[in-house]
Amino acid sequence: MQVKTSQIFNLAYLLIICMTGITQVGRLVAALEERGELENTLFFYTLGDTGSSAEGGMVGLYKENTFFNCVPETLETQLEKIVELREMFNE
Repeated sequence: MQVKTSQIFNLAYLLIICMTGITQVGRLVAALEERGELENTLFFYTLGDTGSSAEGGMVGLYKENTFFNCVPETLETQLEKIVELREMFNE
């Protein structure tokens, strides 16, 4: 399997997001523990970027440029891309 530079960049970006998120959650846990509130706290953690864009609507887009080029992304197309990504990282 040949890995594209863009795939490596995307994976590195995801890793940075995850590590930043983990660091911030760690700070929150430490502060709650320091105040004696950790045992009274439930965590609902969702990893995401800065939020959705208007272009993606309620279901999002695999590639933002499809919107700007008037290429519709169907649910089937998005599911195919999810399967491709899963297969790429399971090889």
